[in-house]
Amino acid sequence: MMEGSMGMKKSWELPDPFLRSDGSRVQTREEWPAQRDALREYLQQHFYGTIPPRPAKTTAEVLQQERKEDGHLSEVLRLSTGPEGRVQFLLYMDRPSGEGRVPVIIFLQHGWEREEMVTAALERGYAFARIDVTEAAPDDRETWNKGSCGTSYPTHTWRSFAMWGWLQSRVMDWLETVDFADMQRIIITGHSRMAKGTVCCGIYDDRPAVVAPAGSGCGGMASIRLAGGRLGRDQGRVERIGKLLAKDRYFYWLLDEVAQYGSEEGNGAWREDELPYDANTLGACIAPKPLILMEGLDDTWINPYGTQTAWYATAEVYRFLGAEKQLAIRYREGGHAYTDGDFVAMLDFSAQIFGATQELTGIKLADYGEEEPRVGFSWRSPAVMQTVSRQEQVPAAAMDSFRLYTPTEMIFGLQAEERVGETARRYGTNALLVYGGGSVVKSGLLARVEASLTQAGIQFHEFGGAKPNPTLAHAEEGVQEALRIGADLIIGIGGGSAIDTAKAIAHGAANPTQSLWDIWTQKVPLTVSLPVGAVLTIPAAGSEMSDSAVLTNEAIGKKAGINTDYNRCRFAIVNPSLGATLPVWQLAAGVTDIMMHTMERYFIPGSACDLTDEIAEGLLRTMITNGARIVEDPTDIHAMSEVFWASSLSHNDLTGCGRGKDFSVHKLGHALSARYDVTHGASLSAVWGAWAETLAPDCMCRFARFARKVWGVTATDDVVAVREGIRRTVRFFHSLGMPVNLEELHLHITEEDIRALAMDATMQDTVRLSRIRPLDAAAVEQIYQAAMAYGDPS
Repeated sequence: MMEGSMGMKKSWELPDPFLRSDGSRVQTREEWPAQRDALREYLQQHFYGTIPPRPAKTTAEVLQQERKEDGHLSEVLRLSTGPEGRVQFLLYMDRPSGEGRVPVIIFLQHGWEREEMVTAALERGYAFARIDVTEAAPDDRETWNKGSCGTSYPTHTWRSFAMWGWLQSRVMDWLETVDFADMQRIIITGHSRMAKGTVCCGIYDDRPAVVAPAGSGCGGMASIRLAGGRLGRDQGRVERIGKLLAKDRYFYWLLDEVAQYGSEEGNGAWREDELPYDANTLGACIAPKPLILMEGLDDTWINPYGTQTAWYATAEVYRFLGAEKQLAIRYREGGHAYTDGDFVAMLDFSAQIFGATQELTGIKLADYGEEEPRVGFSWRSPAVMQTVSRQEQVPAAAMDSFRLYTPTEMIFGLQAEERVGETARRYGTNALLVYGGGSVVKSGLLARVEASLTQAGIQFHEFGGAKPNPTLAHAEEGVQEALRIGADLIIGIGGGSAIDTAKAIAHGAANPTQSLWDIWTQKVPLTVSLPVGAVLTIPAAGSEMSDSAVLTNEAIGKKAGINTDYNRCRFAIVNPSLGATLPVWQLAAGVTDIMMHTMERYFIPGSACDLTDEIAEGLLRTMITNGARIVEDPTDIHAMSEVFWASSLSHNDLTGCGRGKDFSVHKLGHALSARYDVTHGASLSAVWGAWAETLAPDCMCRFARFARKVWGVTATDDVVAVREGIRRTVRFFHSLGMPVNLEELHLHITEEDIRALAMDATMQDTVRLSRIRPLDAAAVEQIYQAAMAYGDPS
């Protein structure tokens, strides 16, 4: 066995990545980073070879540049990096038209006949960068170490996989220096041998948001030990490590010592069982970074069975780290190729990782049930959460990975609307002003906004009539109006409904040949939109800083939301004194909605996020104090300022960092609003108590903390504390004048209606609600039943 072999013994099982070199085993998430670092170092010494550090500088020279007919920019660049810039290679870059930062796909190129990939990427708003490795790290047994990588770093032992992955990292170095790359949305990918290089890049560089190897096979994400054809149904012929690294083939891809563990004829086993690592070790070193594998069932090179077993073993690490939805695999019919379907699947998975509500077709995530069989290894991940009973749970030791993107410029303060012109001028010169009823007219706000726009030289056109539950039909009218006037900027003036309508119009006007509802329901990908600004009049939805928006399709009685960075306003104008003109009912509903946005991110078991929790708890305490004050006295400018600011922070993802979000209560409320046109905040307060009573037994740790930190409950018994925390929350909603059960909505809801509501909330029983415990339509129906005449808050 190799010296210092991470505690592994000879075994045909896949190696346990939680096993330390001293024989002990990782037990908590906070111990994982050190173990991952140890595994990474071990792989450098015994698998990839030693890899140079990041160079001080990476520059690019434009060799060719062409603006294509569709408006996108195509360039050929030469990147220079390493000592004295001696490492040089070609980069083929295609960038979508328009300004602003865009996500970038970095593709390791091995031959090239796939322009359709570039087209698909551009259509979704991605830049596409292709690396030609020939000059820096040639894929050739005679000259592999004579490229500029090998000659510039002669003391490093790295082989080709490491060189190719290192070049992907150097592209990221350069992208950090340009003004068009969104470094929070970088995807690295490649096929076959280049996919093996992409895996190496994903291991040693933490910057990629998604790692996407296609058909990586042996030396990549297919097991070295375990081999077979179509997921084990027949042995088949698959590539083995000895044959791969034979002297007459690709010995230069990995260190010489790796080849010693496989038979040279490559068709049988030799000493693979002595390896202290395997493909799942590579996957463990990438975790918890999002990782998707794309594989062909009939691909004789990639070892479909070995890839499947390694993926399941890798999933143990992702599940341990609470990142089940960040590991995916796609199997398809066919052989060794990077197909259009693979590429679309990668884009769909990435869209979901980046926050879009994206349906994943043919993609398996690591959030499968415990009953699913996993062969090839008997070990399992350490228990992250020990359930003592339904009343007591021990939280995990580390927060989940997260991405926080808050690009909205906030202009906050008295008379803030006077600055709308100077602010809007940076984003457009012809604005469509979207607002609701006559309140913005009667208060004089619309006139002040228009005066500011006029002074800034911005043309504008009015579009009123936005409804409290914004509708598809009205938004479609707005799209036509925006197209008629040639609007290049949409400004929502009012509350969440006006702003959501403005967002919908921006999406539709930028995509005039597409159905707005198809865009809204993600049947058509959203890759471009017009800039949107907001002039806020009511603290509630938080739409001025969020990535979400909601529309009701009245024709089919469905209310749907869309989450995308294109929903994020470029600027938000907030004058808290405008809240004094609002009816008390709207203020109360707004206070409820703000608290719900925070609680939907708070009541999630698992990760420990002390700072995020403290932010959320402080926001909730602020709302309890100041929410009551503005309902009693809307002219209390201090309290109103606190509530307006809380509205923005509650829904810009800050209170979900490291924990995520659930929004199951919102889905219950959306179903009510779509069928009965119920005020949004009222639909939430009417079901929250029943929802909380139903799920608290499965999340006692979180509900108990909520009771003590938010409401100051002093009971030491968790059960008592949880009940009191729920009771005080429901009483608070009731004190604002909000309904706390369905009867108080004064609707005639029948048993049949409840079943229909449950089906609506779960999208006809195809979606499970809640991260506390999955809720199908039957479970949601029970919550609605409990909410009919829930409690007595008096």
